[in-house]
This record gives sequence, structure tokens and C-alpha cells, in this order.
Amino acid sequence: MQIVLNTWTGLGLPAGIGHYAQQLASALQRTAADGDTVRVFPRGVWAQWYQWWMSVRRVPGVSAQLKYSSLSSWRGLVRCWPAALRSWWSTSVREALRWALGRSLRRYLRAVRAELYLEPNFVPLCWDVPVIITVHDLSPILYPHWHPDYRVRWLEKHLPRSLACAQRVLTVSEWTRQELVRHCGMSPERITVTYPGMRNQFRPCSRHTARRMLSRWGLPTDFILYVGTLEPRKNLERVLRTFLRLPRSCRRAVPFVLAGQYGWGAASLAELIAATGPDEGIYPLGYVPEKWLPWLYNAARALVYPSYYEGFGLPPLEMLACGGTVVVADLPVFQETLGSLALRVPADDVDAWHRVLYRLVVTDEFAHSEPNPLAVAWARRFSWENCALQTWRTFKSLPTIQRLAA
Repeated sequence: MQIVLNTWTGLGLPAGIGHYAQQLASALQRTAADGDTVRVFPRGVWAQWYQWWMSVRRVPGVSAQLKYSSLSSWRGLVRCWPAALRSWWSTSVREALRWALGRSLRRYLRAVRAELYLEPNFVPLCWDVPVIITVHDLSPILYPHWHPDYRVRWLEKHLPRSLACAQRVLTVSEWTRQELVRHCGMSPERITVTYPGMRNQFRPCSRHTARRMLSRWGLPTDFILYVGTLEPRKNLERVLRTFLRLPRSCRRAVPFVLAGQYGWGAASLAELIAATGPDEGIYPLGYVPEKWLPWLYNAARALVYPSYYEGFGLPPLEMLACGGTVVVADLPVFQETLGSLALRVPADDVDAWHRVLYRLVVTDEFAHSEPNPLAVAWARRFSWENCALQTWRTFKSLPTIQRLAA
């Protein structure tokens, strides 16, 4: 069987869906049976160009240092346009890029004689061969105010056809599967849950060792942690304002470290962080290389993950894999993915967040805790090999593939 998987979102600095695409592609290739091949798209010039482009977009100051400054000049010019014109430009550029990628993918599918195309990002680039898609959550449809207009319009336009025409739909949790049945009217039999996995690098180590490594990089060594994109859906502004109600001396001794880049709609959050910063106990690190994450998890007193909505939520599970304490918003999906191994707080309950943050920062309750073996064992149930094997079973169960095999 010849499979093609679109890893476009995993190029550059992967996070979220990009991380999922990258890890699933590797796991599918490792677990492929004789006669089965998994190929990734894009390759060659497309991939090299996009990796360069994302490195320019996401690393502060890089565009200003380019020998050719046209990129930064154009971006500055676009920001001066009226909102409606910026929206039209953004949508047009993205649609043109998808059209070009779709043409390239069609040629690639024919060249490798692909029998199946797996799209990990909701909407496929083309329909030339049987397609399977992954739906991670329905927040752009159910809560459009948390997303940019272009993303909402794009999914409203294209997701219904994707759900109707895909041979099978993969979801990353039973919660998302139920959301598709409830809100999109899908038949449960067409949806398969394939849980994402943990990589081996996420495992317990001595807190002393982890803190020594962080001190070499000039980072705090006793802190609470958030990992993920800084955006409205993550409920960070509410929790940070609650954190700022704690005694200043305690906040400076046990700061709140934020590991992630700003997302859409984060201007208010960015202003709060800029107005406070390390002097008030808030440390924004920006995008953190993956090799740093195990040290951060193992050194932290706890991971705080207060999202209003998630389809899975990988960082809390990564923290459990390191044996650490996890505090999350009280969402149904976290009951499924974290069981009883996380402290849950109602997302909009300021007083409850204050009580939890006081325990984490002011008291010594979590200052010297050892890795929890139950948390580690729970997290190890989620592996990319299991995800890949379940995905392969889904491939093989498709009637079109069975007919080809016969």
C-alpha cells in the first residue's frame, strides 16, 4: 500500500497539528509492514522554502537582519492597510498557496502511484485518491471568536465537504469524536479515535539535575510552568492576573514561566506580560526547542494548563510522563486523557484558581515532590507506535483498499 501524508504543518518550528503530523509520519514509517510505504509531502524545494519562511516569521529580529529587506518592508506595508484589505490579502495568499500545493501534490500522488492520502489538518489539498482526514477539535466552528476570521471562514467553507467525502475521519480523542457526532451529524462508525503519543524523551529525572541544566541557560530553577501557544483560548490572561494577586516576594521566588509563542488575538495578553515581566514573576520564554522541554517539565513545581477548550491537550500528558503535578481546567476531555491524575479547576472560577496558585507558589506543598510513578505509568499508555498501529488498522479496513488488495 502506498500512503502519502501531508506534513506541511510540521515544517519550520512544529507545534500542535504540525507536531502531530511529524510524529505520526515517523511512527507510520517505523511500523509499516512489508509492501507498505509511507511518503511525506512536501519534499524538495517546497519544504526548503517553507522551512526558511517559518524561521524568518517566528524568530524575532531575523527579518530585520536579512540582506534583502523586502520581506520586512512588505510586512510593514501590509500592517498599514485597512482591516478589510488585510483580511482579503491574507485569505488570498493562503488560498493561492493551497492551490499551488494542491497542484504539486496531485503530480506527486500520480508519480508514486499513491493509493491513499492522509491529511492531518482537517481539509485535504485534493481528492485525486481516497482520503482520510484528522479532526483535532471543533473550536473554530463552535467558538469562532477564539480564531482569526480567515481560519473560521475557511473551515466553514471546506470542512463539511471534508467530513462528507473522506473515507474515514480520525480524531485525537473520544471527546472530539462525540463533538463530530453531536454538532456535525456524522455517523460514529465513520470516525476512529487514534490517541497521540509520548516520545521517550519525556521521562522523570532528578529535579536537582533539571534545575542545574536550566541554571546554565540563565533560567529560573523553581517555578510553575505553562507550555503552549499564548492565545485567548488558553485562558492565560485570567490566570496570570490571578497569579499577580499573590505576594510579590513569593511570585519572584517561584515565577510563572511561559514556554510558547504568541498566537492570534494575543495583544491584550502581550501587553499584560510586557507591563509585568520577570520583576513581577512572569517569564515569557517564547518558542522553546523540544530538547529543553523535558528539563522544564522536570524542574517545575507544576504545569498549569487553564484552557477553555481542547481536543486533546498534549503538554499535560507530557508533564505526567515526567511524573510531575498537573493543574488543568475542568474540561471533559481531560477526564479522558488525564484520568484522576490532574488537579482540575473550573476555567472561569477566579477564586478557585487563586487557591490553587497559592498552594503551588506560596506554600511548600509541591516544592519537593518526587515523580509520581502512577502518572508516569498512565502517560506511557499513550505511544506513537500505538497511534500508528491503530491508524494502519484504519487504512486496511477501508473497502477501497480491501478491493485493491484483493
